Amino acid sequence: MNYSFSISLCVSPYNLTGTLVFITVNLTQTTFCYPLLGFTSNELLVAQIYIGSSSISVASGPILSVSPSWTLIVQTWSTTNGLRLYVNNVLVSSVPTATTYVASDSASNYLLLGNCGKNCGCLNGAVSAPGPFSGAIDDWRIYSRELAAVGVCYLYTMV
Repeated sequence: MNYSFSISLCVSPYNLTGTLVFITVNLTQTTFCYPLLGFTSNELLVAQIYIGSSSISVASGPILSVSPSWTLIVQTWSTTNGLRLYVNNVLVSSVPTATTYVASDSASNYLLLGNCGKNCGCLNGAVSAPGPFSGAIDDWRIYSRELAAVGVCYLYTMV
Protein backbone atom coordinates (compact mmCIF):
# COMPACT_ATOMS: atom_id res chain seq x y z
CA MET A 1 0.00 0.00 0.00
CA ASN A 2 1.32 3.39 -0.94
CA TYR A 3 -0.10 5.72 1.71
CA SER A 4 1.86 8.88 2.46
CA PHE A 5 3.26 9.29 5.96
CA SER A 6 5.46 11.50 8.10
CA ILE A 7 7.28 10.83 11.36
CA SER A 8 8.65 13.58 13.56
CA LEU A 9 10.54 13.48 16.84
CA CYS A 10 12.97 15.54 18.88
CA VAL A 11 16.16 13.86 20.04
CA SER A 12 19.00 14.69 22.37
CA PRO A 13 21.50 11.86 21.77
CA TYR A 14 24.18 10.70 24.20
CA ASN A 15 25.86 8.85 21.33
CA LEU A 16 25.04 8.30 17.65
CA THR A 17 24.19 4.62 17.40
CA GLY A 18 21.09 2.50 17.39
CA THR A 19 17.55 2.73 16.16
CA LEU A 20 15.24 5.72 16.49
CA VAL A 21 12.09 4.31 14.83
CA PHE A 22 11.55 0.66 13.86
CA ILE A 23 8.66 -0.95 11.96
CA THR A 24 7.58 -4.59 12.32
CA VAL A 25 4.54 -6.80 11.85
CA ASN A 26 5.52 -9.16 14.66
CA LEU A 27 6.99 -8.09 17.98
CA THR A 28 8.76 -11.41 18.62
CA GLN A 29 9.87 -12.69 15.19
CA THR A 30 12.03 -11.34 12.40
CA THR A 31 9.39 -11.31 9.70
CA PHE A 32 8.72 -7.99 7.92
CA CYS A 33 10.77 -5.45 9.89
CA TYR A 34 13.46 -2.80 9.48
CA PRO A 35 14.60 0.54 10.98
CA LEU A 36 12.86 3.62 9.53
CA LEU A 37 15.26 6.01 11.31
CA GLY A 38 18.64 5.26 12.84
CA PHE A 39 22.39 5.75 12.57
CA THR A 40 25.11 4.36 10.29
CA SER A 41 28.52 3.10 11.42
CA ASN A 42 29.85 6.58 10.53
CA GLU A 43 27.28 8.12 12.93
CA LEU A 44 25.20 9.61 10.10
CA LEU A 45 21.47 9.93 10.64
CA VAL A 46 19.51 7.95 8.02
CA ALA A 47 15.86 7.66 7.03
CA GLN A 48 14.89 4.62 5.02
CA ILE A 49 11.94 2.85 3.43
CA TYR A 50 11.48 -0.67 2.13
CA ILE A 51 10.89 -0.65 -1.63
CA GLY A 52 10.53 -4.42 -2.14
CA SER A 53 12.72 -7.38 -3.12
CA SER A 54 14.87 -6.99 0.01
CA SER A 55 15.81 -3.46 -1.07
CA ILE A 56 15.81 -0.34 1.07
CA SER A 57 15.98 3.25 -0.16
CA VAL A 58 18.12 5.47 2.09
CA ALA A 59 18.19 9.22 2.68
CA SER A 60 21.44 10.06 4.47
CA GLY A 61 21.58 13.00 6.82
CA PRO A 62 24.25 14.71 8.87
CA ILE A 63 26.08 13.73 12.01
CA LEU A 64 23.98 15.15 14.83
CA SER A 65 25.38 17.11 17.72
CA VAL A 66 25.88 15.13 20.91
CA SER A 67 24.85 17.82 23.34
CA PRO A 68 22.05 18.62 25.75
CA SER A 69 20.19 20.53 23.01
CA TRP A 70 17.20 19.14 21.09
CA THR A 71 17.25 18.27 17.38
CA LEU A 72 14.03 17.99 15.35
CA ILE A 73 14.02 15.07 12.88
CA VAL A 74 11.25 14.65 10.30
CA GLN A 75 10.98 11.78 7.82
CA THR A 76 8.35 12.09 5.08
CA TRP A 77 7.31 9.84 2.24
CA SER A 78 4.82 10.17 -0.62
CA THR A 79 4.37 8.82 -4.14
CA THR A 80 4.82 12.39 -5.40
CA ASN A 81 8.04 13.43 -3.62
CA GLY A 82 9.56 10.14 -2.50
CA LEU A 83 11.62 9.96 0.69
CA ARG A 84 12.69 13.15 2.49
CA LEU A 85 14.69 13.82 5.63
CA TYR A 86 14.59 17.13 7.50
CA VAL A 87 16.82 18.11 10.42
CA ASN A 88 15.99 21.29 12.34
CA ASN A 89 13.74 22.60 9.56
CA VAL A 90 16.32 21.98 6.80
CA LEU A 91 15.77 19.43 4.04
CA VAL A 92 19.08 17.55 4.34
CA SER A 93 18.35 14.63 2.01
CA SER A 94 15.80 13.67 -0.60
CA VAL A 95 15.31 10.56 -2.72
CA PRO A 96 12.66 11.66 -5.24
CA THR A 97 12.88 8.33 -7.10
CA ALA A 98 11.77 6.39 -3.99
CA THR A 99 8.09 6.63 -4.92
CA THR A 100 7.24 3.04 -4.02
CA TYR A 101 6.94 2.01 -0.40
CA VAL A 102 6.13 -1.56 0.56
CA ALA A 103 4.43 -2.11 3.90
CA SER A 104 2.54 -5.09 5.15
CA ASP A 105 -1.09 -4.66 4.21
CA SER A 106 -2.01 -8.12 5.47
CA ALA A 107 -1.09 -7.51 9.12
CA SER A 108 -0.84 -4.67 11.61
CA ASN A 109 2.35 -2.64 11.46
CA TYR A 110 3.91 -1.77 14.82
CA LEU A 111 6.28 1.14 15.32
CA LEU A 112 8.88 0.88 18.06
CA LEU A 113 10.55 3.99 19.43
CA GLY A 114 14.23 3.97 20.38
CA ASN A 115 14.82 0.25 19.84
CA CYS A 116 14.19 -2.70 17.54
CA GLY A 117 12.87 -4.97 20.29
CA LYS A 118 13.58 -8.64 19.59
CA ASN A 119 13.79 -7.98 15.84
CA CYS A 120 17.30 -6.55 15.47
CA GLY A 121 18.23 -9.30 13.00
CA CYS A 122 15.93 -8.00 10.27
CA LEU A 123 16.79 -6.20 7.07
CA ASN A 124 18.70 -3.23 8.50
CA GLY A 125 19.71 -1.27 5.41
CA ALA A 126 22.18 1.48 6.30
CA VAL A 127 21.58 1.20 10.07
CA SER A 128 24.74 -0.70 10.92
CA ALA A 129 24.08 -1.48 14.57
CA PRO A 130 20.34 -1.60 15.23
CA GLY A 131 19.45 -1.68 18.87
CA PRO A 132 18.72 0.70 21.70
CA PHE A 133 19.10 4.43 21.14
CA SER A 134 21.05 6.15 23.90
CA GLY A 135 19.60 9.56 24.58
CA ALA A 136 16.33 11.37 25.12
CA ILE A 137 13.34 11.42 22.74
CA ASP A 138 10.42 13.83 22.97
CA ASP A 139 7.38 14.93 20.99
CA TRP A 140 7.08 11.83 18.77
CA ARG A 141 4.40 12.32 16.12
CA ILE A 142 3.07 10.13 13.33
CA TYR A 143 1.06 11.56 10.44
CA SER A 144 -0.97 9.77 7.77
CA ARG A 145 0.13 12.36 5.22
CA GLU A 146 3.31 13.90 3.91
CA LEU A 147 4.16 17.05 5.83
CA ALA A 148 5.03 19.90 3.49
CA ALA A 149 7.98 22.17 4.25
CA VAL A 150 5.64 24.68 5.91
CA GLY A 151 4.42 21.93 8.29
CA VAL A 152 8.00 21.02 9.17
CA CYS A 153 8.71 24.72 9.78
CA TYR A 154 5.72 24.91 12.12
CA LEU A 155 6.98 21.93 14.13
CA TYR A 156 10.44 23.49 14.34
CA THR A 157 9.08 26.74 15.77
CA MET A 158 7.35 24.72 18.51
CA VAL A 159 10.60 23.04 19.66
